[in-house]
Amino acid sequence: VAVVATALSVEPDVAPEPLAMLGSSIALSISDIPFAGPTGSVNVGLIDGKYIINPDAKQREQSLINLTVSGTDEAILMVEAGAKEVSEEEMLQGIMFAHEAIKEQVKFIKKMAKEIGKKKAKVDVYHVDAKVDKAVRKYADKLMDKVLDEFDRTKRDEKEQELDEKVFKHFGEILEEHQKDIETSLYNLKKEKVRAKISEKGIRPDGRSTHEIRPIWCETGLLPRVHGSAVFTRGQTQVLTTCTLGTVSDMQSIEGLHPEDEVKRYMHQYNMPPYTTGEARPLKSPGRREIGHGALAERSLEPVLPSFDEFPYAIRTVSDVLSSNGSTSQASVCGSTLALMDAGVP
Repeated sequence: VAVVATALSVEPDVAPEPLAMLGSSIALSISDIPFAGPTGSVNVGLIDGKYIINPDAKQREQSLINLTVSGTDEAILMVEAGAKEVSEEEMLQGIMFAHEAIKEQVKFIKKMAKEIGKKKAKVDVYHVDAKVDKAVRKYADKLMDKVLDEFDRTKRDEKEQELDEKVFKHFGEILEEHQKDIETSLYNLKKEKVRAKISEKGIRPDGRSTHEIRPIWCETGLLPRVHGSAVFTRGQTQVLTTCTLGTVSDMQSIEGLHPEDEVKRYMHQYNMPPYTTGEARPLKSPGRREIGHGALAERSLEPVLPSFDEFPYAIRTVSDVLSSNGSTSQASVCGSTLALMDAGVP
């Protein structure tokens, strides 16, 4: 299913993002496409202790939070936020405040779908063959436990590959016809066991408890030709961030949908080459992941940067992922913080 939302006209006081999400929800709800919605979407601001639904341009400048929430009438599904250092309680209250508005939107969309919506099409959804699933689980149950008892990721991957080969060989007579069923059954079995191990025994795949973090080490001032640099390592995840400073002319001009986006003083790039996960793919132009993670780190750091009056420079940080085993975006934020400090940014 492809849903395309096109902004045809934009009023500065009305953010187009929640309207695009609402339009998508309405289009799916009244179509014959099976949909577990409808969903609603709103922006939330916080000014002088009061929450505001879909704040206008002036209110967005004054707001302590820039929060976008989407969900059904029963649960929150998506949260995206930037904030000027607010408490967890204030952010949680903002999310709950948004949910009340979302419930009203969903109620209206349901009424709309009832009046003009098409009858939903019946779609054949793939399910694992029950007999194959039962047989695979019976054979692989204890073998999977042994695989997950290995805490070293590299060794665990090797053992998992050996398990797959052993299972395929055991079910050789039906492999050609039911390979997808066997693979899916093994995947579901592993997923269930990993989740159970975490929730019931408090043991994560690498042996840590739910309260432990991976070993962390950092170093700054690695590169002599930039204003600031730092490497942040957490477990097998490692990110090298550089920081360079420039004049006003180095600020990035933007033709965006919001008037406040005309110029960007702080720029954050995120790069994750294929070799960081052991892949042999060629380098290509930035994808959604690179753009999204760069925007995420940029959004988290911008509120704590000094104002232009205090520090009249353009600031660019570039986070290059060197190795990835979870949360490179968090490592990018930490590496950027160190690089900014190394560059002397107050």
